[in-house]
Amino acid sequence: MSRDHHSFSSNGEVKALLQAHDWSGFPIGPPGEWPSALRATFALMLDSNLPMRLLWGSELRLLYNDAYAEIIDVKHPAALTRPYWEVWPELEQDMRPMIERTLTGVPTFSENVELQVCRHGRAERAWFTLSFTPIREDDGSVAGIFTTCMETTGRVLAERRQGDANEQLHRLFEQAPGFMAVVRGQEHVYELVNAAYLQLMGRQNLIGKTVRDAVPEVEGQGYFEMLDRVYASGSRSVGHGLPVKLQRDPDGEPVERFVNFVFQPIIEVDGNVTGIFIEGSDVTEQHQIQQELARLNRELAEKVQRLEAAEGRQAFQLQLADLLRSSSDPWEIFSKTSALVGRYLNVCRVLYGEYDIETQRVTYHSNYVDGTVAELKGTYPTASFGLKNFASLERGATWICSNLAEDPRTSGPDTWPTFEALNVHSAVVVPLNRDGALIASLFINHSKPREWRNEEILLIEDAAERTWNAVERSRAEAALRQADQRKDEFLAMLAHELRNPLAPISAAAEIMGMVQMDGASLKQTSEIITRQVRHMTGLVDDLLDVSRVTRGLVHIDQTPQDLKSIVSNAVEQVRPIMETRRHHLALHLPHESIHVAGDQKRLVQILTNLLNNAARYTPEGGNILLQMEADDGHVVLAVQDDGIGIAQELQPRVFDLFAQAERSSDRSQGGLGLGLALVKSLTELHDGKVACFSEGLGKGSRFTVYLPRLFESGDLSERRQSDASMPTPAGTLRLLIVDDNADAAQMLAMFLEALGHQVLVEHGSRRALERARIEPPDVCLLDIGLPDLDGNELARRLRAQSETARAVLIAVTGYGQEQEREKVLAAGFDHHLVKPVDMAKLIALLAEIIKS
Repeated sequence: MSRDHHSFSSNGEVKALLQAHDWSGFPIGPPGEWPSALRATFALMLDSNLPMRLLWGSELRLLYNDAYAEIIDVKHPAALTRPYWEVWPELEQDMRPMIERTLTGVPTFSENVELQVCRHGRAERAWFTLSFTPIREDDGSVAGIFTTCMETTGRVLAERRQGDANEQLHRLFEQAPGFMAVVRGQEHVYELVNAAYLQLMGRQNLIGKTVRDAVPEVEGQGYFEMLDRVYASGSRSVGHGLPVKLQRDPDGEPVERFVNFVFQPIIEVDGNVTGIFIEGSDVTEQHQIQQELARLNRELAEKVQRLEAAEGRQAFQLQLADLLRSSSDPWEIFSKTSALVGRYLNVCRVLYGEYDIETQRVTYHSNYVDGTVAELKGTYPTASFGLKNFASLERGATWICSNLAEDPRTSGPDTWPTFEALNVHSAVVVPLNRDGALIASLFINHSKPREWRNEEILLIEDAAERTWNAVERSRAEAALRQADQRKDEFLAMLAHELRNPLAPISAAAEIMGMVQMDGASLKQTSEIITRQVRHMTGLVDDLLDVSRVTRGLVHIDQTPQDLKSIVSNAVEQVRPIMETRRHHLALHLPHESIHVAGDQKRLVQILTNLLNNAARYTPEGGNILLQMEADDGHVVLAVQDDGIGIAQELQPRVFDLFAQAERSSDRSQGGLGLGLALVKSLTELHDGKVACFSEGLGKGSRFTVYLPRLFESGDLSERRQSDASMPTPAGTLRLLIVDDNADAAQMLAMFLEALGHQVLVEHGSRRALERARIEPPDVCLLDIGLPDLDGNELARRLRAQSETARAVLIAVTGYGQEQEREKVLAAGFDHHLVKPVDMAKLIALLAEIIKS
């Protein structure tokens, strides 16, 4: 057996084995006899560090190098020179196709071929990258196969583990409860999106689209700009609970969702940003729950606040009730309630104001101030605070203003300087109305703008009403006490006045019974008794007269009366007392006749009582003046004296029953104190009024009676003659006068007829409407204060009738304020006249109407 192995120069275990190998059974003999191709390939293989093998001959005898020996493990060294299929029977099914193909002369390369191999006594799977190269004889025939065997089991398993990990990561990405997406490039093209992201967006097929194309409705919500910043800066952006509106239903409205999210830039190893990883969660439900919880918390807080406020209001109302119960003086009530309201509401000023509708003035008193503003006291014209503001109070509406400097009702140049000077920037005013008339108001002022809560307004209104009720109760109780006192004084006075005549009567009766009287004495005694009985009869008549008047049993005969005649009768009745006391009586009367509608007897009684009153309280030799003046609407009768005068505190009660006792304590003047009360009652029965004025004790008195004037035809003639400058219109008109005061309507009609006009008169609105439809007038003069439909409503209805739509409408009213003028013009009137009507102005107006 040959041992010629010197041709293999490599070292190693396989070469050592080959040198010791018995080649007798090898088909081609020992290496020295091998074909050159086999020898060269085998020598190359032995020198290589790569696992290589060589299959030769028809039996595919196995030759390999040291590196391959490591692969076949326990099969080495027995596998050397043995037939391949004996060594690797387990690989025949997998390897035969490649080997046979190579034997046909076709090189074969297979990467990561999975093979079942036996190692360490057990079968296992392994992966190899195999390169099969045919080895040819000199004649070109394939005699063997050279194979490079690289085991890639480790790499394949690692790749498979990596693939599994990637697959798992993909599944996690897809199944993640939060939404995820990967966008690439500056245009933010969708590369990956998970199911949660698609569900949030409400659409499919996002991959490959830019975010601006895929969800265009997000434009303008800030998200596209946020992606641009993240891509440009490489810094992530985080959002918590931000809203986003998405068009999830193509046919529906955008839906608002709330999201938490992170825009994380994808930065490559070179530091460049290539995309953005979007991750987040839809927190709409949590947001809604939080919103609901917040709402419930707010409601709870509001309920607690309302409960606390209710407890505070209840405590306030209890304090107010205790205060009103324990206070009896009106000014004490005003003062204490003002302070209580002011401290509770934490305002700077609280005060009450009493309103005089005739003079349009308000008197403030009972201030509470917190120390930051000055007290407001005294009497002021309502115009200083805005006539329209007081007009709303007259209607009974609470006046509320949160910022006077900006409110159109108070910010004008005619009102704001007043409020600014008083440091009033917000206010509430509660009117106190009785019988439809404003009598007082509760004023709440604050030095800063303030939004007044509804519960505060209700509390203020309640406090105002309860306070005023307490004041009225206190005043009523005081009035009852005063009336009771006056009644007691009157009874004492009555007893005194009755005893005075009874004493001489009684004495005369006793004398007549005691002595025999001659004719002269009997006549003298009889005259005394007659005078005293007449005096007592007068006292009783006065009592009965007062009783009838106060019970409404006196009938006033409304007939035209010449006041000069009334004055003459009254003067005649008081002449004896005037002469007795040597008074100087002066009469200042107009030249023309002055008429009123009334009862001759009662009118004389009014003047007689006033003249008697002046004579009684004027010292002997004093001066008394009776003065009469008249204008187009009223007659003024004044009785003035230079007598003892009247104290200021008595003047408001001088017309009350039995007030005479307070005027003079020595009773030197006598009487029951009924005269002035009768004057007041009788004057009011004539639709007039009476007033008293005195500068004080020792300074005389002036009593003034105001009565409506009545024009007789003779009066009109005298007035036309005395006023030559008054124009008379050329042409005539049909005029409709509507006034529920029959006398006033008749007098105006007589005046206008005297000017040549055709005049229609009605006293009710509904009859006036019907008559105007049948006999359409050119001009309508309408009283505003009509009982069924007021003048404003009547004007609107006349404008609505085709027959009177173009008639000239003139309002005749007792109110001359600007707001009244605006009101009637808004109702459809063309002109506005104030009672008493200026006749010259009316004639000029009618002349203009005829001319136009």
